[in-house]
Amino acid sequence: MDDTTHWPNVSVNCSQGNWTTENCTDDYGPSEDFKDWGGIVAGVFLLIVCVMGLIGNSMVIFVVLRYAKMKTVTNSYILNLAIADDLFMIALVFLSIATLAGNNWVFGPVMCHVVYAIDGLNMFTSVFCLTAMSMDRYVAVCHARRVRGYRTLRLATCVNIGVWFLALAAASPMNIVLRYDPEDLACHFNFNAVFGDDYYAVDLTQKLFMIYTSLMGFVIPLFIICVCYSSIVMRLRKIGARTGKMKKSKKVNRLVFFVVLAFFMCWWPFYVWRTVVVFVPSIRQHWHNSILMSDFTMCLSYLNSCANPLLYGFLSGNFKKSFKKVWSCSKEEVLNGPVTRRTPTPAQPM
Repeated sequence: MDDTTHWPNVSVNCSQGNWTTENCTDDYGPSEDFKDWGGIVAGVFLLIVCVMGLIGNSMVIFVVLRYAKMKTVTNSYILNLAIADDLFMIALVFLSIATLAGNNWVFGPVMCHVVYAIDGLNMFTSVFCLTAMSMDRYVAVCHARRVRGYRTLRLATCVNIGVWFLALAAASPMNIVLRYDPEDLACHFNFNAVFGDDYYAVDLTQKLFMIYTSLMGFVIPLFIICVCYSSIVMRLRKIGARTGKMKKSKKVNRLVFFVVLAFFMCWWPFYVWRTVVVFVPSIRQHWHNSILMSDFTMCLSYLNSCANPLLYGFLSGNFKKSFKKVWSCSKEEVLNGPVTRRTPTPAQPM
């Protein structure tokens, strides 16, 4: 499978896209049968992620919008994250089909730019939303009295809107180098189309591009999140669990922490591997399992988009109860038809 999703990388035959290296041969690459089976496995996996992600994130969106008790500041950030993941799940349908089709982009130039724009947008929206959630937890725990009148749903909505605009700006450089190749049926980054045939200029641009995306999409947000949670831990240790409200706050903090942890576990292999490939391109020439590693890190990053609803169900009592209500109502409608409220009629005389 060619790793064009998120970022195209150096392929073992040194001809895919523009990520070329010197003195590259096929001697170290896997067989064609291996690549075909790898593409099928990855494509099927992505389709499974699509189905699970659409169901899970749609349920999150429904319960937050449907039930009044779910309309909290923290849940507004969870809602924003679920909307971003659901939008990406729709785009992932096209990516999975392209993967199953032998990495041939059969949807044309317009969908090439639309789908990969959503892909890049989701990558930044997710981490920026998690950063906003962590900062909100820091403010709620460490400065509770000071922000009591300011930490509102209206402000959280404004922050969520700002997250989308910031993510759109952060993802815009990806759209500049994205190109559709009708001859090869490929949708990938082509730095030569933008910067010409100067090898050193293209090589430098690729490295700067990798540094930029890693800093904006992972390193800087993770640093902010770590600072927020370090402050939260010190604050909680200092004041202790003296009230029921503090116990409730701990439960919310635990939920947000595990959501952030899941993001880190799913994304750090992706960023580390891409960075190694860009700065040490020879590794893909001399390591037989390099394509397998690329596929694994890519699929792991996509898995994060359908993991969050599972975490909400296991770690949040309110989400668990709301999910049960949704499923129980669905089963009741299937067995007895739609549930309607009826006004009792007075007894008729005999």
